[in-house]
Amino acid sequence: MNATVTPVRIMRSVNLQAQYTCTCLPGFQGVNCEMETDPCGSMPCENGGECINQKTYYTCSCISGFIGTNCQLDFDECQTNPCNNGGLCINLPGTFSCDCAEGWTGDACEVNVDECSSNPCLFGGICSDLVGRYTCTCLPSHTGINCQTEVDACASNPCQNTGNCIDQIRTIRVAVRPVT
Repeated sequence: MNATVTPVRIMRSVNLQAQYTCTCLPGFQGVNCEMETDPCGSMPCENGGECINQKTYYTCSCISGFIGTNCQLDFDECQTNPCNNGGLCINLPGTFSCDCAEGWTGDACEVNVDECSSNPCLFGGICSDLVGRYTCTCLPSHTGINCQTEVDACASNPCQNTGNCIDQIRTIRVAVRPVT
């Protein structure tokens, strides 16, 4: 909290009946300086600041995000670069907000989004979380970004000598035809 000192002016009172004048010290007022002044009486602290009566003057204890004698100025929190990982800082009255870059979240863009949390890899594929994206490592039986495409085991013509390839899930069976 920030505290700033603000002086209070000296009060002068005239008693016309007694034919004298009292010049009151700071902190007092009235014809005979009989009343104590309250420098916080006018509630000079703004934006939730707390006024602290110092008898002859006041100080304002400002809440986070505000500065100045009376807490009247918004402190630009973005000057301290609070947003991490390429996040864009947006100054707001008394606070800030971060517009996070893709792949990041959190008040200060400090949390990596887990793109694997939705289980995007199919048919036993293994997901690797990266910043702003993911990759799938597929089993030999599948291919594609999300392992969504079944591999045609016979596409490479693995059967030799006129063997007949029968594509089965995760298995290649070779049938040999007799040569005549």
